[in-house]
Amino acid sequence: SSSSSSSNSSSSSSSRGGINPASSGIKAFNALAGYIFGGNAEGRKMTMTTPVLSTTDGTMEFVVSANADQVSPASLPAPADPAVQLQRRSGGTYAAAVFGGVATPRRCSEVSSELLAALQEAGLKPVDSSSWTLARYNDPSVKPRFRRNEILVKLQDFDLWA
Repeated sequence: SSSSSSSNSSSSSSSRGGINPASSGIKAFNALAGYIFGGNAEGRKMTMTTPVLSTTDGTMEFVVSANADQVSPASLPAPADPAVQLQRRSGGTYAAAVFGGVATPRRCSEVSSELLAALQEAGLKPVDSSSWTLARYNDPSVKPRFRRNEILVKLQDFDLWA
């Protein structure tokens, strides 16, 4: 599990299940960046981590730490911006489709459709077939041909040894 800070996006672009995560806006990103760059009750600056996660429910998330023993929402400074929320996310088993380039809403819709079709063909069940997450791993200044992105779909009843 990890702790994350999240902010709602004001995007209205749609996809299966709601908002296309690729269209999560600069407003959400700036709110989260403000938090980790000192816009919090302690003025504490934190290291930016990857990936930046955007979900079909309209949230954008930064991962604060993958070490749940060291970091929890209670150990983090309170956000100065009420749009930023601290929460713990549980782990799980996810199917991932990796792709390069710019994560446009159209490309993400295509990749998510391909991944969901592959899961159905393989007999794997998503927790929610209308819900997926876009994971972006690179700074916007990275040239598109060197960028790494993933579409993530949480799986239910997955058994590696079955």
